[in-house]
Amino acid sequence: MRCSGPLVLACVVMGLLGCAPSLPRVGPVPFAQSIQTLRERADAVETVAAEGRLTLTDSRGQRVTLDAVLVSEGDQRMRIRTWKLNQAVFDLTRNEDGLWLWQSSRMQRQAVDADELSPDHLMAVWRLMRGQVFHDTPSDAIDGTALDLTYPLHFDDVPMTLQATIDRSTLVPVRYVLLDEAQRVRLTLRLERYRMIGEVPWPMRITAESDEGTVRIAWSHVALNEPTATGAFKPPSRAERRP
Repeated sequence: MRCSGPLVLACVVMGLLGCAPSLPRVGPVPFAQSIQTLRERADAVETVAAEGRLTLTDSRGQRVTLDAVLVSEGDQRMRIRTWKLNQAVFDLTRNEDGLWLWQSSRMQRQAVDADELSPDHLMAVWRLMRGQVFHDTPSDAIDGTALDLTYPLHFDDVPMTLQATIDRSTLVPVRYVLLDEAQRVRLTLRLERYRMIGEVPWPMRITAESDEGTVRIAWSHVALNEPTATGAFKPPSRAERRP
């Protein structure tokens, strides 16, 4: 099984975003207050440590499920590692020196086309997943039963459009849709099963869908704003630096 393009990017970072009845109701509130709340929640997260299961399904229905561990710090540091039956499958590290990838022969054959990965793409999607996009000014906004926001984005200088749907009662993102210049849907993210992690609502399941297939990640444990271990963002010696 192989996946490429936007699906690859969601694959490696989608666990960072992704409605449970226990969420506190904060709305509906005025538009400006809604945007401010989204921004404050994004800024409240400095580090993330999470573990769970990552399931990839290609357009033919072939599926692989991996155990996954993720750690992140700020906008420049992130690492995700996966295993299958206690055998390492891939290790992706982003730090101040660039993007590093090690992947097993199984991963090269079945799961992710590593040539699709780039530091700029990775960090653009990472910024989206952390909610930093809400610091931008939306080009359009519809404030109704849901809050629908539209943002212009660029990937490698290619204009794209992001549509974000926010639940009005809890002010959490429930769906992102990425469209190309022809307004074709390139990627859809569904964010579900939120839990309160401290004072921050956090999605425990995220599903990404594109023409290449579907990626679903279900987190079993998430910790926010805890100190990261020394060497957490040091890539393994076998990892190769991506261009």
